[in-house]
Amino acid sequence: MYITPAKKKYLTAIERLQNTAEGLKAVTLAQYLGVSKPSVSIMLRQLEKDGLVCISITEGNRVPHLSAAGENAVHQIEKHCRVLEKMLRFFGVPAASAKKDALSLEPYLSDEAYASLTIQ
Repeated sequence: MYITPAKKKYLTAIERLQNTAEGLKAVTLAQYLGVSKPSVSIMLRQLEKDGLVCISITEGNRVPHLSAAGENAVHQIEKHCRVLEKMLRFFGVPAASAKKDALSLEPYLSDEAYASLTIQ
């Protein structure tokens, strides 16, 4: 299944925020991503429909959690980021910039591109 760049950003944000002390709420996700709460609601419905996120109700709030498929997608994203970060570092990009830039570039490269980058 193809995961759009926007969905990848939401999945990585959910992964980072889902284990916080206050729990993940749509408003927290909206603030983290710099988007509106209605945008978060729309995307969460899409991610749930795609089987990447499960929604539970906690204290009257809809709380998103990564499904097994969502966790697998995030692990793949992280793997791709490590490949890109290594490549950027090889070309002399400073570590902090390479990490940030790899995260920005990752959603826009295909699985085929990553496969080509990892051929020894």
